Amino acid sequence: MPFLGRFSLGRIGAFNHHPAGSGVTKTGTWATSNGNTHPAGSSTQSSTAGDTITFTTTGDTVVLRHHKTTNGGIAVVSIDGSWTAANRLPLITAEDSAAGIGRAGDLGKAWFGSYANNAAADFHTVLADNLADGPHTVTIEVTGTKYSGSSAARAYVGGIVGCSAADVGQSLVVDSRVIATVEKVFDLAHLGSSAFVPVFEMEKNAAGTYEFAGEAHGLETLESLVITVDGADQTGLAAGAYVGGAVIAYDRTSTVASSDLPGTPAARRRVRHVLTAYSPVPCAVSWAQTWLLSKRVRGAYWAMLPIGIVNPHANGLATNGRWDTVTIGDYTSLPTDLTTRNAAQHGNRLSRSASVGISGRSRQAYVAALDGGLGADYFVNACPDRNFVQDRTDFLKIYCSRNTISGGPLSFAVGDVVRGVVGWGLRP
Repeated sequence: MPFLGRFSLGRIGAFNHHPAGSGVTKTGTWATSNGNTHPAGSSTQSSTAGDTITFTTTGDTVVLRHHKTTNGGIAVVSIDGSWTAANRLPLITAEDSAAGIGRAGDLGKAWFGSYANNAAADFHTVLADNLADGPHTVTIEVTGTKYSGSSAARAYVGGIVGCSAADVGQSLVVDSRVIATVEKVFDLAHLGSSAFVPVFEMEKNAAGTYEFAGEAHGLETLESLVITVDGADQTGLAAGAYVGGAVIAYDRTSTVASSDLPGTPAARRRVRHVLTAYSPVPCAVSWAQTWLLSKRVRGAYWAMLPIGIVNPHANGLATNGRWDTVTIGDYTSLPTDLTTRNAAQHGNRLSRSASVGISGRSRQAYVAALDGGLGADYFVNACPDRNFVQDRTDFLKIYCSRNTISGGPLSFAVGDVVRGVVGWGLRP
């Protein structure tokens, strides 16, 4: 089931790829790995402790483009000779050292990992921001250490992007610039990011038992898919190719079924994603679900906003964990609310929107109902919709929920249609 998944704020910058040459030097036994999951088709990698690769770059923000996979290891980073100047990376702690992350002499150094439980294509890790907008020297050193779940200790490096004020207005094609991710909200490489489209907890064929069906929960069969960019059909775009435009539309039709009656669709889902630079809500989803069987539903999430995890490298694919303030209705969290990594729910407020922010920064990510609440209010005699944030052990997530516990499950007849519109956005 294809679905969209990267939601981030980017900046234009100059990309310096890893092959040795202008602005790149290597020491040690680096080797090249090729493939379409690597930045610009290739990365350099080494598992030998002490091997280094050094880049010169220009800008106030420095971003590493790299590969993550099951044999990734740990590297430390210095900027202009300082092992703590990479201010967007964590520093190796005594707890990290005890877990095998870093060498004895690496305590207190900035670090990143190349491990993931599946290959993550062209992963962007911000090394530092708020630097002086000028030239910088970035050195990455292999530690030869790894996560316990990794099969090897390879540090993968694709290249460095330096983002400068001088890059604004430059052309991606003519001036050889790229868009680097500087603030990530979520990435579907992390499988918890499931709800660009509402998911219903419907009764199975066996009465009295319920399950979520659709999106990352499975039990969904694709019927048709059309992707357009500025009105031109790009559905058949070849793997590895890309096109860009001001408006990307993604139309998908599918069916969902219960796990104990998988061959008989219970509902048909029609979904239209629109992504556009012209809107304050650059990602919007309109959806409609038509019931093909009589079904009871006891809950649903009309939207979600997965925002990573406060411990940013726990699973190799989490976001970098700077989102530390949540606003839902009249509830605003404190940063300390979101550091325990437990299953506690915070918020539980009536609201048509929710947002996350970063202490001391103006950046904000948000989700909102764009249909006056139509998509959140389809339950009759139901409990009010309750938006809440849950600091789970694996990631942090805002849930925009509906449940029918007070009035009992809601019955849908054949032909009933539920629809709504939801939008997501980012403010720099």
